[in-house]
Amino acid sequence: MGTTVPTATSPTLAPGIGGGTAPPTHFLRPWLIGDLAVSLGNNGTSNYLDDGLTVTHQIGAKINSTDDIQIKLMKKDCVSLSATSNEVVSFSSNVSTSFTAGDVTTQTPAILSYDISIDASMIGNSNSEYLTCAPQSHSECGVGSIQFCTRVSTFSESIDIDAQDTNFILWFNMTDNNFSIEEINFDVSKPENFTTDLEPDFNVDICQCDADFECISPGPLQKDMPLVTCIFPTHSTNGVERNVKIFNFNLDMIPSDGSDSFTFSPILMGPDSWDQSAVSIVKVDDDDYKIQILMPVPAQFYIQGKDSVDVTGNAALEFKSSKVDSIFFKKYSLQVGLAGLVYQGCFQSLILKIQNLM
Repeated sequence: MGTTVPTATSPTLAPGIGGGTAPPTHFLRPWLIGDLAVSLGNNGTSNYLDDGLTVTHQIGAKINSTDDIQIKLMKKDCVSLSATSNEVVSFSSNVSTSFTAGDVTTQTPAILSYDISIDASMIGNSNSEYLTCAPQSHSECGVGSIQFCTRVSTFSESIDIDAQDTNFILWFNMTDNNFSIEEINFDVSKPENFTTDLEPDFNVDICQCDADFECISPGPLQKDMPLVTCIFPTHSTNGVERNVKIFNFNLDMIPSDGSDSFTFSPILMGPDSWDQSAVSIVKVDDDDYKIQILMPVPAQFYIQGKDSVDVTGNAALEFKSSKVDSIFFKKYSLQVGLAGLVYQGCFQSLILKIQNLM
């Protein structure tokens, strides 16, 4: 077999990083990891592992230092880290890297290269976690493959934004008294169960808002005027909140004074999405970020002389990126002031007293 080694000079761009079709996760683009390219040996064409492998990625423009990147060497399929220190495949914790920062203004991606060392003298070690010998090799392992996986992750501060797993298979032949690489194969994928520790830093906020989903601070709400609120995710790092969306929620309206005389529940959580009552209207903005709820304040709260009501609920959030399989819940609450009823004449006063007794 001839040596098959892709060039490292022009790694394939990930969609939305300067080439291809932008993915629906466009808010993640500045952190996305592009496809890789691999070179072997000093000049990128040798089939001898004199300098191991050099792997090159293009990464979204938000990555501007190696502090925002983590590289792990793992066993095949990236199922776990190696339990052995002396191995045929290795790189140290401070893996040798070459890095060029990206530019958000010009949407120029960052360039990351890292080296993987191969120790040919370890190939005779049949206990290696990375070594697979061909059947005809028996104990000498003169022909076979070195199989391992790397995981590259990008971060925004302490938040894992993207990750990419790459399985490598290096086919070798030592039968001609030389250690040569016959072929290199690699398979790139996103971790199927990749999860993050984002949840504690996310919250859901609620405000009274206008028709354009903008938060406002109106005065006490008059009877027969609709209440318009908006709920939306927030995060401690500006911009990260748009990586998630609210896909389900409920909403209750209760007296702020703590009494349980009356509860209004215009929105319920359904099996897949929210279930709204006939008297409420729910809209989602064009960015799939803010949810607007238009609803009445029942007359009962005014009749009972309540000064304010609490609008509370739970929201279920999910990541917009299909690679992140994680759902979590956050509570939200807003106090809304109510304008008192204005009654004129004895008859209206009598009606009010009767209604308060009911």
